[in-house]
Amino acid sequence: DQGLLLTEKPKLTSDPATGLLVAFQNPKTGGTAIAVLDPGQRIEATRFLLYGKDVAEIQRQVMRFEKTGATITTLKVTDTNKKPVPGVYIDVLNSRNEIASFAITNALGIADVPLIAGTYKLQASKIGHDTVSTNFTAVSKPAVIPVTMKPLTSIAFTVKEAGTGRMLPVKVEFKGVDGSPDPFLGPTKRAEGTANQYYAIKSSFRVPVPPGKYIVTLSHGPEYETVKKQVEIKTGETKSISAEIKRMFSSPQWVIADLHNHSARSGDNDADTRSRIINLAGSGMEFAPATEHNRISSYTDEIKQMGLEKYMASAAGIELTGPTGVASGPNHQNAFPLTIQKGKQGGGFPGISADVYTQVKGIYDYDKGKTKFITHNHPGMEMPNLFYDKNHDGVLDNGMNTRQFIDAIELQTFVYDILNVTSDDAKNKKAPAFYWLQMLNQGDRIFATMTSDSHVIGERGGLRFVYAYTKKDNPLTIDAYDIASSAKKGHIVMSNGPFLKADINGLIPGDDVKKTSAGLKMNVEVYANNEIQIDRVQVLINGRQDKSLNFTAASNPKLFTSGALQFKYSFPLNLDKDANVIVVATGKKTSPAAQSGGRGGNSLQLPIAVTNPFFVDANGDGFVPNKDTLGEPLPVSLRTGNQTGGGGE
Repeated sequence: DQGLLLTEKPKLTSDPATGLLVAFQNPKTGGTAIAVLDPGQRIEATRFLLYGKDVAEIQRQVMRFEKTGATITTLKVTDTNKKPVPGVYIDVLNSRNEIASFAITNALGIADVPLIAGTYKLQASKIGHDTVSTNFTAVSKPAVIPVTMKPLTSIAFTVKEAGTGRMLPVKVEFKGVDGSPDPFLGPTKRAEGTANQYYAIKSSFRVPVPPGKYIVTLSHGPEYETVKKQVEIKTGETKSISAEIKRMFSSPQWVIADLHNHSARSGDNDADTRSRIINLAGSGMEFAPATEHNRISSYTDEIKQMGLEKYMASAAGIELTGPTGVASGPNHQNAFPLTIQKGKQGGGFPGISADVYTQVKGIYDYDKGKTKFITHNHPGMEMPNLFYDKNHDGVLDNGMNTRQFIDAIELQTFVYDILNVTSDDAKNKKAPAFYWLQMLNQGDRIFATMTSDSHVIGERGGLRFVYAYTKKDNPLTIDAYDIASSAKKGHIVMSNGPFLKADINGLIPGDDVKKTSAGLKMNVEVYANNEIQIDRVQVLINGRQDKSLNFTAASNPKLFTSGALQFKYSFPLNLDKDANVIVVATGKKTSPAAQSGGRGGNSLQLPIAVTNPFFVDANGDGFVPNKDTLGEPLPVSLRTGNQTGGGGE
């Protein structure tokens, strides 16, 4: 009775496998979804779908079709300087404190809202202005309700790449100081104002902010310096900040890649797709295949439309997402590059199945065997079930029998455990990183990745990534098949910031290395920007920390520096038996607002980079795994209640 169209509330459900479902039940059947039809009987339900930028626009459309008893009440918003305020969000509540309408003001600061006669309350809000509330009365004829807000408070930015003067996609983070809270710049579905961050793909842009005192951090991913500015701004002011962001190091033949991301196209979130691309570009990602749930798609067209092809490339990919909640645990797999079949549901994606083997084989067989990189996503604590105990009966078997199809697993945040679970005093080794090391020792060549798996716009996008090896390392010339082929060989290094470059006799992670008469020489270099200080490099031999290859800033201060190249050392590997060799670099952050940014818990993790294994043949007869289970039996998966996977989606 307040001018709203909906007479029946829809049921909304969201699932990664099926997307967002909007279900209307037929009121003719008593409000249930079950109806009994006699022969010849018919039940007909009609739904008229309308679209508008806000509820008020839809209500205005309804007025043309139905007699609602409503008339237009014009809400006119200006600031104290009499200037119209566009883009104001206005909630209109009735006398029962229920939402009667929602509107967004146009360029003239006006919102036309259909309302029946009565008393109402409006709440108007816009970032950079303020939030105001007022009571008013709607009458049976058109009326104008004036609303006054404070003038705009904002910061005008000019940001360029140092040395070139070119535009640089940028991430801006605001941290409140001296009693000022972190500002809220908008919901986590958009790049241009998300929580306390703002992502921009222009050299000049303006960010509305609440009055306060802030440390403003500008960044462009792991290879560029971060620039900090402090600003205090009062109501109605516009302050200017200019910055030139310097590249601190390069990584020739390696690209920064986030191999798992989502936008609203996935159906289980409302992150704007354009904003996802801006988020990734501003975070310094150079390659990002689209991995929407059950939809083969690519960001390539949007990247070109936005003029970002010099900064980032994409590829057609998918996260194949099986039914959730089944006994097999998480059943999600990423794959790229794939062929999009235009005109087909989900771009022609292979079907899903509650049976993990069937689903994984489907993506493996897609494209008739073309090269693709397949990852089993976030298996987490379900790794024993996936690889060692299909039936949860405590008896070792081949798990879901997917080893022949899978190239890698996502270790995600469990990467951070790798030095804890391999230390001599580790008390609890029940961790995915430990299970992965056990698998490598058994001869499994299943590599590991680290991705953001982000469903919102913000610090998580670009927070976890890999350095992927490719000879075509310019975004304009990136070949997704080349990256996939390289990743299938383990030529990837996991990171949340540092660039860890390691080789043995000139060969890179994932390679088979044959010991020569000259022996084995390992070269390690670690680069990081000014937000990170590397203080430890540890080599793992067959999943165990080698104490002679543990380099720390405390015990080896001359090996560590504070510039971009923070560690460089060449040393012999004295191996008389075959071994898989992994290098780990860790450090600390140099300030509270680190390069990865954000206020979430993930951003507080210490910097880390982990190579995939080298496979060293020490005696010339081919690599032979040592079968060491690292002091623990291979894991089985006795199900004792509700168990969860790796926390991904």
